[in-house]
Amino acid sequence: MRYVLTVWTLLFAALLSGIVAADDAPMITYESVGRSFYAEQPEAGSKRLQDLAATIKAAAEDDGTLRQELIANKDELPPPILYLLAELTFPHDPAEAVQWYWLGHIRARLDAVLCADTTAAQGVLYLPGFARSVYAYTQANPKEAGEIGLQVMARDDLKASKASPMWICAHGVKAMNKAVQKHLGANPAIPAPKETPWLNEKEKVVELYAQILDGSREMFEKLTQPLTNS
Repeated sequence: MRYVLTVWTLLFAALLSGIVAADDAPMITYESVGRSFYAEQPEAGSKRLQDLAATIKAAAEDDGTLRQELIANKDELPPPILYLLAELTFPHDPAEAVQWYWLGHIRARLDAVLCADTTAAQGVLYLPGFARSVYAYTQANPKEAGEIGLQVMARDDLKASKASPMWICAHGVKAMNKAVQKHLGANPAIPAPKETPWLNEKEKVVELYAQILDGSREMFEKLTQPLTNS
């Protein structure tokens, strides 16, 4: 087990360096919402993220080293990895697992509004699949899940992610179409996609951030309320 974890740690370090600092990527700052993250170009980093996710999912046994590595780098990793961290944590501490689950959920939604292509936000709907046990727990224990969600809203690191939102922006319809055309080659019958900024306008992000945070808080508050028969 110790050998396996040592090998995994070395692999994790290599993958992590590729995700957060590919080609010495500079930082992009949205001062109005207190967010800075590593710049990425469309399609960059997706392979590294897939490799990292597969490595984590393959680590069926863990003596805590794996989870501690992820926790130590939680602000460098994209939200899908927080869902995987939640699933890894669940057998040991369900309440802490829900914390990571909601932190990943909120950060994912905040990342989505940074994308110029609004269709990218649909990607958030698929993330619970990375943490099926935790998702089922939140459904069976809504009051506890809501209370933990409100605790997450008060975390100092709620908006501390430095990971590029490209993990979700690259899954918008426009980015997908561009990737397909690049793979298949240019088709004269199909207009080439225009080169457009992949990040949303900073002025728009302020309002969208507020909507996400207010909506999340409202959702958690509703979960804490007892169900009433109508």
